[in-house]
Amino acid sequence: MLAKNVISISGLSGSDGCSGKSGSKGISGRSSTQYDKAGGNGGRGAHGSNGQPGESGANSRHALIELDGSVDNLRVRVKKFETLHTFLKCSNTVNSNLDYFFEEEEYSFQLQKSKEIVLIKARGGNGGAGGRGGNGGSGGNGGHAGPGRNGRTAMDIHSEGVAAENGGDGRDGASGGRGGDGGNGGNGGNGGDAGDGGHVEIYSSNSHLFMLIEVDCQAGLAGKGGCSGTGGVGGVGGAGGAGGRGGRGGHNSAHSFGSYNGSNGAQGSTGTDGSDGKSGKDGLTGVDGCVANHGSVQYTRIDMNGNVIERGPTKYHASVSGYTITNENNDEIYEPNSDFFITDVRWTNNGSITLPSGSILSFSSTKYISNKVNDASLLMQATVNQTLIDSHKFRCHLNAVPVPSVNQPYIQPVIITAEIKLLNRLFRKNQFSTTITCQYPIQIINVQVPTVLGIGERDIVTITFKNISTRSYGTCPNSAGFVEFIFSCHPLIKIISINGEFLYDMKNAGNDHYKVNEIILRKSTKHISFEVSSSADAIYQVYESLPWSFVLLLRDKPIEKHENNIQIVPSFRSNIHTDVLLFTSSPFTRTDFLTYMNLFRLFNYSNQLWDIRRYGTFHHPTVNWLNTTDLIIFISSDPQSTYDVMKSELLLQHMNSSANAGFICMNASEYDQKYVYQSILNSYLANRIIIISGDNYSLVHRHLPFILSYGLTTKLQTSVDKMSIQSENQDMTENKIHLNSRFGRLICAILMYQGFGKSYRIISEKNRLADYIFVTDSIQLDFNQILVSLAMSIIEYEYDRNSLEFLLTKNLMKEIANIITNKNSVTNNWFYLLIQSLYEYIDSKFSKSFPWCTYTKKAQQRHKLQKIINDITSLAACKIPKNKEIYDLVRDLRLQRLAKLQLPGADHK
Repeated sequence: MLAKNVISISGLSGSDGCSGKSGSKGISGRSSTQYDKAGGNGGRGAHGSNGQPGESGANSRHALIELDGSVDNLRVRVKKFETLHTFLKCSNTVNSNLDYFFEEEEYSFQLQKSKEIVLIKARGGNGGAGGRGGNGGSGGNGGHAGPGRNGRTAMDIHSEGVAAENGGDGRDGASGGRGGDGGNGGNGGNGGDAGDGGHVEIYSSNSHLFMLIEVDCQAGLAGKGGCSGTGGVGGVGGAGGAGGRGGRGGHNSAHSFGSYNGSNGAQGSTGTDGSDGKSGKDGLTGVDGCVANHGSVQYTRIDMNGNVIERGPTKYHASVSGYTITNENNDEIYEPNSDFFITDVRWTNNGSITLPSGSILSFSSTKYISNKVNDASLLMQATVNQTLIDSHKFRCHLNAVPVPSVNQPYIQPVIITAEIKLLNRLFRKNQFSTTITCQYPIQIINVQVPTVLGIGERDIVTITFKNISTRSYGTCPNSAGFVEFIFSCHPLIKIISINGEFLYDMKNAGNDHYKVNEIILRKSTKHISFEVSSSADAIYQVYESLPWSFVLLLRDKPIEKHENNIQIVPSFRSNIHTDVLLFTSSPFTRTDFLTYMNLFRLFNYSNQLWDIRRYGTFHHPTVNWLNTTDLIIFISSDPQSTYDVMKSELLLQHMNSSANAGFICMNASEYDQKYVYQSILNSYLANRIIIISGDNYSLVHRHLPFILSYGLTTKLQTSVDKMSIQSENQDMTENKIHLNSRFGRLICAILMYQGFGKSYRIISEKNRLADYIFVTDSIQLDFNQILVSLAMSIIEYEYDRNSLEFLLTKNLMKEIANIITNKNSVTNNWFYLLIQSLYEYIDSKFSKSFPWCTYTKKAQQRHKLQKIINDITSLAACKIPKNKEIYDLVRDLRLQRLAKLQLPGADHK
């Protein structure tokens, strides 16, 4: 409640105690410069003084308060008393002639236009906090001591055979003075006592006015004890004096045997430093003040003659304890844009005096409920703890839902709260609330729509819905309403009704608008089904996602909507053989599809696609993909997808099917890599199994050397423009392929899979791929350098496996020999770079010679590498010497590292 109107008889709070003063620092001891004199001791620091106690809070005064008038003009007469004895004597005779009150005041308030109340503040004053104790003073520092006296100087002599006297020893330095002790900290002052709350009696012949008054008669808060002062720090002891210097020994000027000079005296020791003073003790924390007693309030209803009718420590209070809710349709469903009724409201006066008649019972409007302002009940008088049942029937309206719920039924919890007001002031304690669920009686519980469709393929759509109410719907006597569905989709998707099994009518033949033509019994579940098929024109939109939507109507009103997409996927043919079989799954878009098609055209690869969502796993029971392709490119989109999709024995069976069989795993996770390592144990598979790791499956993530331009309307319309794949595939727009991109890494993986001979044909057949520059963040490579990188990766691959046969490298050398022989030319840039790369590689691996290691495996590998380079240089028309100036250029020519490819076959298992 708002309480801008305050009448205060509260006691004043006590003031805080003053803090104690800190003690002064002790006087430092006198330092000495005289020989053998100790330093003076430091003086003690002064004690801090105690903090002053906090002042006690004053007790609240007491009051008899008479209410008169109305909410338009509330008159409040206040009689104030200093002592409880006087107050109690007068409160027992509220109509007597009061000669004991200390002061009388009268107030007037106009409260009709607001919901404010008058607050009587009769709080005890708070005790003041105790003052903080003063800190003790620091002790004075000890004085520095004087030095020790110097030793006596011996006399010089001239006597043969006699030793001169030794010099006197220096005396020790004097001791430093002791540091003074720190002063003690002062005690914190005690907190002041809290003041008692006041005793207030409110009386009136019009008890309605009690609703306009609230009383705060709590005791004040006790003052906190003051913090203690900190003890002073002890003074630092003085430094000891320096030791005296030793005296010079006597000098004997005679040079005969036995004549000696005297020794110098010893240096005196430094004097002892004075001890540090002790720190002073901390003071004691002040004691908190004493707590006080709360006051009291009493409401007294009197008659017109001032006689007491009843008294109580609280006023009346009306609260609701329960009611009955029924919906308009009497079907247990609270439907949007419908009414429900509240009856048999049970309410109780759980105050201490009689509740006067005139309270208003109503139910508040909220975001979800609209109630009429005048739909309220006027309550009668109620005695203390009397429970009554109101006979009024409340009509509440659940607000309409402006748009249908998307992809789920509309289910909204709605809170209903009862309110009782008197004089437009709400009884706030113990408000009673219940929650109902606002929802429609017909709900879709399952939607089965295919996620993918092949070209011209048909599939069944099934919509399952439930009547959750206790009334029947559809075509029956006393039906609660008709149920209809509207299915809309892209024009490339056609809808075909199923007759016989499912009872529904097509409204306005030709449109996909269905009316359920059967009885939907209470608490029953029904479903409708129909077929969808993609048109022949969908071949021009492979991997495009075509939208569909499904709307549930109840009594011609849309109440629930489901929407998603159907993706067009190509069909797999097991009776043809292609260069590449691309396995796809979700997510895979038309943009991805067009990018892969462009990439395959760079290699002149024929291809097919196997969509896992359509055909399921690799081990399909009826469709066989084995022996239909050379290279499998698998796009991993799930951390555990490889185990779920392909059995390891199938992968081995494919890899053993021909010498051209290969497997590239895109976007491989650590899980996929582990799978491939466990599946592939034979080293001869070499570069035909390649992993491209990463966290993004798409080739179009960045750095494409061409622009894809295509369009598809996603509107649900009646016609569509045909588009050909050829019109969507664009020529290369730049001559760079980024090796850090997914696109560039896949090109390198395919080159690695093809091997040197096939990859060289890209140059010999003038394929446009040979014209591109391959770039990273730091270097640029032409296709000649990419070829060399491929060859060096194969050689390095076998060396890292500790191979002694170098079988793959021998095949590589045969391919190079055939190329050189057939072309009858050794002027190729790649040939020269390859020889220099081999020189650099051998030098880097065997920079030092160890004759005793002639028969080790590394020595044998060196011998094999040396034979390889001898064989390849023999193909040249003239000798090609080492060119160490380009070693830095050729050192990084490793295709596997440039494109960050992984070859599981290189595992030492």
